[in-house]
Amino acid sequence: MPTSRLLRMSPKVVSVRSSISQDNLVLPAFTPTIAWDVFRRPRLGHSDDFILVRTTWRSDLDSEKVRTPVERLRHSRPLQPTIELNLLSVPSAELEQLSKELAELKLPIGAASHSYGIDGTFYEIAIDQSSVYSSSAKCRLSWWHTPPAQWPGVLEWIKRAAIIFDASAQSVPSIPLRIRPIDDTASKE
Repeated sequence: MPTSRLLRMSPKVVSVRSSISQDNLVLPAFTPTIAWDVFRRPRLGHSDDFILVRTTWRSDLDSEKVRTPVERLRHSRPLQPTIELNLLSVPSAELEQLSKELAELKLPIGAASHSYGIDGTFYEIAIDQSSVYSSSAKCRLSWWHTPPAQWPGVLEWIKRAAIIFDASAQSVPSIPLRIRPIDDTASKE
């Protein structure tokens, strides 16, 4: 499964009524991939609440599980990805402002990319993903290394978002949440 799909479909359910205001994927070639998701939670009688969730696929840990044929035999089949989920502390108003700025960007469709690579980092931003269970969005942008020159607002937005996201992640301990298949022993009897 492609990494971007793995992170889009990972269990990031904050609440059933939440929607993803923005989904920011960082997909490096050789280090763990990260999704920064800003969720919008409606609140009855109040303005919406915005929260930040970081999801990391610990590919570094998972690659060790298949390093040798003997090591691979020590792990159950199918091999489940090691996913870390962290709810990060960022003021709701900051996340709301970031979401608003991103949604207001004016970009030409089909901007020509002047660079492409095999190694390096791919990026993806999804705007207004209607459901935590869906991979469809109003708009999805992706690029390798740097956004196309025709998207200068995207690069500036990414720099602002990265400062906020990275600062919030500094104080969070990394505790992996292993996603396992449901063991329904009653159905086997």
